[in-house]
Amino acid sequence: MTILSEAFKGGRISRRAAIGAGGVGIAGLAGALLLHRGSDGTSASTTPLTSADEQQLQNGFEKFLLYRIPDFRPPNLRYEIQYPESWKMKGAWGFDGRTVNGYTTEVAIGFSDKSFKECVDEKRQLLKEWAKGMMSDDSANPTIKETSNQSVDGNKALVLDITAPSKTGTDVRIIEYMFAKNGISWSIELAAATSVFQEDFAKFQKMVASFKLLE
Repeated sequence: MTILSEAFKGGRISRRAAIGAGGVGIAGLAGALLLHRGSDGTSASTTPLTSADEQQLQNGFEKFLLYRIPDFRPPNLRYEIQYPESWKMKGAWGFDGRTVNGYTTEVAIGFSDKSFKECVDEKRQLLKEWAKGMMSDDSANPTIKETSNQSVDGNKALVLDITAPSKTGTDVRIIEYMFAKNGISWSIELAAATSVFQEDFAKFQKMVASFKLLE
């Protein structure tokens, strides 16, 4: 599969291609398909929620922790989010959940200084290319379901939803929330094997609900 990610170089966003396989995770190709994921190597510090927050965000036995981007990040790129205690952080821009048949549930957060329309159009195309790669069928025409009745941190969000049947027998589904604020386009994406998707999606919804851009 071809994975597309982005990195800041000289103050501009440049695209680079990398090759990956299902066994190394999904959202490496997912959240970073189009939008930049920070790669500054900063270590993440976590802060336990208050007891009231924990009670509100309990998902069965799962507790949620709070992560906040450090103050030295540019103000318009700082955020906070709550994530399941059992999940592992990947730098400052991603989280890994369980692994099923070689596919790791992943959440990735991305951003771009491109226009929102340009980001959405490119992400649609990249998701379709990803699905064709999963199916090993260049002639396939995978369908992306789209809804626009959601919001993230008070900002109207477009939701992209695509499932790719895999010849390995493990189907994968990606859901992505895309929104824009102050000239920056954002994405929050979940990628998981369909066999565990609904349970992990419930946790992802709580992550999305907790996401806040910091002024």
